[in-house]
Amino acid sequence: PRPVCGTLAGYLSGYLSQLSGQPIYVIETSCAAMGDDFCHWTAKTEAEWKREEETGICKADLSVYKETWEHTYSMLKKERDNFCKSIRVHQKLTKELINHCTLQSIADIVHEITGIPVLIENEHFDLLKCSGILPEHAESHSSGFKQWFANLRTIHINAMEMKEAIHELQHHKSTVYVRMNHQHSRLITPILLNNRIKGYVSFVDQGQVFTDIDYMILEQAASACTLYLLNEQSAAEAEKRIHGLFFEELLSNRLGKEEAVKRGHYFGINLEKRYYIIVMSHSAADHRNEEVNDNLINIISQHFKKVGRHFLICQKEGNIVILYSCSNDSEDEKQIKKLCLHLQNLVLAAYPQVQFRFGISAGSEKIENVTNHYDEAVTALKITSSNNEIFSYPSLGIAGVLFKLGQKREIEHYISSVLGKLTEYDMKK
Repeated sequence: PRPVCGTLAGYLSGYLSQLSGQPIYVIETSCAAMGDDFCHWTAKTEAEWKREEETGICKADLSVYKETWEHTYSMLKKERDNFCKSIRVHQKLTKELINHCTLQSIADIVHEITGIPVLIENEHFDLLKCSGILPEHAESHSSGFKQWFANLRTIHINAMEMKEAIHELQHHKSTVYVRMNHQHSRLITPILLNNRIKGYVSFVDQGQVFTDIDYMILEQAASACTLYLLNEQSAAEAEKRIHGLFFEELLSNRLGKEEAVKRGHYFGINLEKRYYIIVMSHSAADHRNEEVNDNLINIISQHFKKVGRHFLICQKEGNIVILYSCSNDSEDEKQIKKLCLHLQNLVLAAYPQVQFRFGISAGSEKIENVTNHYDEAVTALKITSSNNEIFSYPSLGIAGVLFKLGQKREIEHYISSVLGKLTEYDMKK
């Protein structure tokens, strides 16, 4: 019988060799499997073993052990190198997060250390950032994968393995290897925020074999993206809350003109320019109203920021209220209706089963009249129907005033806006 604990001897040899900086060979001199009372190992250098004739181990025996030790040592060294690579990724990403990282910097760090092309995409597989690959190639990868994913249900049964991988990715939120075709394979993991998938990080397969350390580093990158998105979400929520409170103060008529204009500058909006008030309602269930409104405000806000428009937005009486500041003097009621139609298409993409209606006020340069214009937009909203979901107050004419008959302030405002200077002239007489 021979000792059977060669694996343990090999690991001990590799560990002690690495620790001491010179080859150390461990031999099991007694083993419980041989009937001994316990297992016992002796560790010495090769020269020491050769000098120890009493061990009874010949040179041939030592060479057999040496081959096992060297293999174990190389495996341990590889594991150490992988561990060091993972630590470097972790340290660099942590430092970058502290210094207010971006998705691009996360992708760059991961590619720099691994040498593997990196893609960061949103939850719909639209490309956000890439590194280690030309942008046009990255865009082609993302669009191709998006199309393949959309058609996955109709793909032949041979793709069952890939369907199971996608199921693991989306439902179990696991890191998986996906082979779309012979030209496109990737290692992909989800970016999670509040346990919801907000995007994906991928390594593009260029013929290499992905190892456990690649899985680990990719998941580290996804975690860094989650922290980035969480920080962005917190900043956006704070900004939305502050803007909303300011707008609510305007609508409640608690601010004078000078104070309103002054604060408006702090929020990057000129309240001395022409503006319109838009009130949007929807048919979502009451118990979901607040959640839906939050999402709709995010969608609308992101769109306005993307196209460089100035606005204020808040919730009021279950509706979404927007103060839209005109970018130029040529923007009129017709263009505001087109804007509302575009917003309607935008929100319908997110909530296709929900009906949206819009009421639009008259345009004005007087921020002190914002409460009146809010009432106009609400009045126009009440006139909307399933056949006419976007309605403007000016198109009502005198009917708008009659609709609110008995509201003296609104009638006086209507007379003032329509007759304008003529009423001012009459009052001077």
